Amino acid sequence: MLIGVVLIGASPSALGQGGEASPSATQGFIVVDARGKAVGQLVERNLVQRQVNGTWVSFPFGYSGLKSEGLILYFATKNCSGQAYMNANDSPLRGVIFTTPGAGSMVSDGYYTASGALVFPEPPMTMIKVTSVLAVQSLSPLSGVCSEPDSKLNALVGAAATFNLGPFTPPFKLK
Repeated sequence: MLIGVVLIGASPSALGQGGEASPSATQGFIVVDARGKAVGQLVERNLVQRQVNGTWVSFPFGYSGLKSEGLILYFATKNCSGQAYMNANDSPLRGVIFTTPGAGSMVSDGYYTASGALVFPEPPMTMIKVTSVLAVQSLSPLSGVCSEPDSKLNALVGAAATFNLGPFTPPFKLK
């Protein structure tokens, strides 16, 4: 676990296109796995970013690997059908590491995996009226628990896109 890290400004160009992360940054910190493979550029404690198909996306990590989190998708339909969207209010855009339940290890502060699907809001961003939300249980096929929000809300979203990350070899460290 990273504690008390002092951040130094890092150039976004330190990480490459198409989901690549290059450990050759001249400023800032790069998070690498046990074999030296770059995971991403450190944004803040337990959060890295990397460029995926031209879009900067941040996602959680820890010493033990990529941190898997719950995935909530928004829909403009009442039954969680049609285009799936993700919240696009964060900068850099915030992605979620999603893995099949049981494909990883539970440690004291969460569930970690060596690889997984990075699900993120892909540009262009748009405003929609959210009429249903899906608590995702599986990406292929897309399934989960669909519900209507207590109140209809307008949200800035991007179409939900996926990118496979890893495999990485924990433990992770700063370089």
